[in-house]
Amino acid sequence: MRCLLIIVACIVLVGCSKKKLQELGDIRYDRLGEVCMEDKRHWLLDIEATNADDSVYLDSRVLGRKVEINSTSLDTTSHLYTLLAETCKEDSLYLELSAAEFYGSLKGMVPSYLSDSDRIHVNVWMRDKLTAIGYVSFKQTFEQQVMASYTQQNRWNARLDTATQIYYEVLKKNNSKQDQFSKAKVKYVLKSLNEQIVAYSKDGDPFIYDVKDTAIIGGIQFLVNALKVGESARALVPSNQAFGASGNLRVPGYTPILLELEVLEHIQ
Repeated sequence: MRCLLIIVACIVLVGCSKKKLQELGDIRYDRLGEVCMEDKRHWLLDIEATNADDSVYLDSRVLGRKVEINSTSLDTTSHLYTLLAETCKEDSLYLELSAAEFYGSLKGMVPSYLSDSDRIHVNVWMRDKLTAIGYVSFKQTFEQQVMASYTQQNRWNARLDTATQIYYEVLKKNNSKQDQFSKAKVKYVLKSLNEQIVAYSKDGDPFIYDVKDTAIIGGIQFLVNALKVGESARALVPSNQAFGASGNLRVPGYTPILLELEVLEHIQ
């Protein structure tokens, strides 16, 4: 009997000690930290989400990188936006809300394994809030870390050009002297870091590089001018020497790419 009373007392104490959730619209939430507003539009988050059965279906922490959100791309009229905007760096939020509200506020689609009305539980850790300049610095630093790690893991015997931040390795060498040229025939392949081909020159139809053409990506310009006829190289090219902050249809912004290139002929 005494043991039973102790167990009941413990259950009561645990129930009483549970913090009552606050409400904003249809969202029930708990905030760790004070409310604060900062005019920093780039947010770095970690997110863990569980479904109605308390099964974790999303945990960004296992990805090795933060969830990056430009706050101007969100639904700024939503309650979720308000809660995130008021969350300070290194603070966190616990949320109970519908899947439709969570994904809709983030301008995303509800996953197929959830219905719009499903109530999900979400933990959000605000790792950092950055200004536009701070975000660019963060992305450039992250790129350099990715590139350095890639060359080490794949055992490249690469050198780093400090002016362009391009890692490159000459694969086939020519001991003759470098000559002057205005155009060059080259063969090249551009790939993502997971070896997906982005662009390439066709067999029998080499790309004609013109030194006056400033529209050619910096990585190609760098290698063509660094190599002699008959030489080839592979390079890891940062986004500022490739497709930039905006990227294109096949390459996201701030993404380094792989470049393999061979100089076939100089055209005087």
